[in-house]
Amino acid sequence: MAVQWLLYFSYAVWYVFTFISVVWILMLIQNRTRFAHNETKKTTKFPSVSILIPAYNEEKSIAKTIKSVMNINYPKHLMEIIVLNDASKDKTKEIAERFKNKGIKILSNRVNRG
Repeated sequence: MAVQWLLYFSYAVWYVFTFISVVWILMLIQNRTRFAHNETKKTTKFPSVSILIPAYNEEKSIAKTIKSVMNINYPKHLMEIIVLNDASKDKTKEIAERFKNKGIKILSNRVNRG
């Protein structure tokens, strides 16, 4: 009796597996052009974004980080870049301020707040 239920269970599992496989293959065939060309909906209107760069004693890497963020492929007029200097003890603030004329905003704390 137990062997018979095991046989019925294996048939049910096989049926479900086959059904899901056939449905998946049919969906793949139906949408093959979208999968082949990797089409995505292209957004024509981008939202404005603010990119925050936290900095604490980042003298060696802050310039590279800011340049990297400035090179992001996004409309520049919709992108706001803000460097958050948290009372750095090195020249992080001075290096970041070199980018002010390129539209970068600098916010500095006098006391380290973590």
